[in-house]
Amino acid sequence: MKKAVIVGASSGMGRALAGILAREGWAVGLAARRAPELEIIASELPHAAAVRGMDVSDTASVAESLQSLIRALGGMDLIVIAAGADHFNPDPRAPLDPAAAQRVVDVNVSGFRAVADAAYTYFAANGGGHLCGISSIAGLRGSAAHPAYSASKAFVSNYLESLRLKAVKSGLDIVVTDIRPGNVETPMSAGQPGRFWIASAQQAAEQIYAAIIRKKRTAYITRRWAVIAALLRALPFSLLKKL
Repeated sequence: MKKAVIVGASSGMGRALAGILAREGWAVGLAARRAPELEIIASELPHAAAVRGMDVSDTASVAESLQSLIRALGGMDLIVIAAGADHFNPDPRAPLDPAAAQRVVDVNVSGFRAVADAAYTYFAANGGGHLCGISSIAGLRGSAAHPAYSASKAFVSNYLESLRLKAVKSGLDIVVTDIRPGNVETPMSAGQPGRFWIASAQQAAEQIYAAIIRKKRTAYITRRWAVIAALLRALPFSLLKKL
């Protein structure tokens, strides 16, 4: 039985993906800041799951928390890093909120890096594995509504690509997948105006699982967001500022 760890499994795409992996016969380990919610999720899965509390912003404790979960599972073939934070303010004239921005950076940059590093180190020492991170289409360009979030997701995508290059140049059998969702109905994004092509967390997770099985380097979720991504990359700033 293959073994998967999901960090950020208490809600949204992480929670939905846990159910899909369990359905497909994977042993799953669940990690999130809200451990009691994980126990409820674990009880709903078709077979037993390992559960650990993990606050990724507490970077000093991440490696040991992950190792504890790996020991409970008896190994790890796949890790999905789905933990994330956002601060959204649609008013471009609103003052910056340094505390809120720092929280986003603590989770999406420092926390992500800590988990990815711990997973990469484990895979490098144990014959390989699959590292999957959830970035966002928002990481392709800047955003006046959530500047820290868009910048943090650009970091995630570039860090994943850097680890992929590092693995290839080191001759390591480590697959790295960058998942770039568009609009998905999750607690973090609830109530944000102007969204379209909104996928359910379950629909998004089904496509994430398909990308994992196919060992994709990059996957847009849902797939049609690849068109928007191409347009965003090509869009000059003179047009971007009008969106």
